[in-house]
Amino acid sequence: MMLLIAEVLKPQGIKGELKLKSYLDNFADYHTVKEVVINDKPIPVESIRSDAHFAYIKLNGIADRNTAETLRGAKVYADASNRPRLAKGRHYIADIIGCSIVAGGEELGVVDEILQNGSADVYRITGKRPFLFALVDGVITDIDIANKTLTADPAELAKVAVYED
Repeated sequence: MMLLIAEVLKPQGIKGELKLKSYLDNFADYHTVKEVVINDKPIPVESIRSDAHFAYIKLNGIADRNTAETLRGAKVYADASNRPRLAKGRHYIADIIGCSIVAGGEELGVVDEILQNGSADVYRITGKRPFLFALVDGVITDIDIANKTLTADPAELAKVAVYED
């Protein structure tokens, strides 16, 4: 099974390195990745590094900025069997994206994106009434990855939800 781990934001420098928007919880997890799949093509990893906000990857066969530019916006996948186990109660962002969110027995939509810009992750929900909410204590009461469902406390969700309409 393939795991979505990142999206290529842009070339980084002139030697073919790529700047990634991470879908992994911890940048250290990238260091276990030896091969990625981009556009259905497996590509060996030459090196991976990160800073406080982004991961940077150098791939075999991507030797210059022009070649790297052709991958802008591409999704980056890795074999899910190689990902490290997380501590209890922690989940990969890639596992959360696509989950339905339910509050008070009503399905509200699907997690479309998780933004990591500040002190709390912000979940973007698509559905009948799209909204965003900050993942703060008490909002999500249960995460069932096997059934792709997040259960939210309706009262806590109402405190932090921002509707797009």
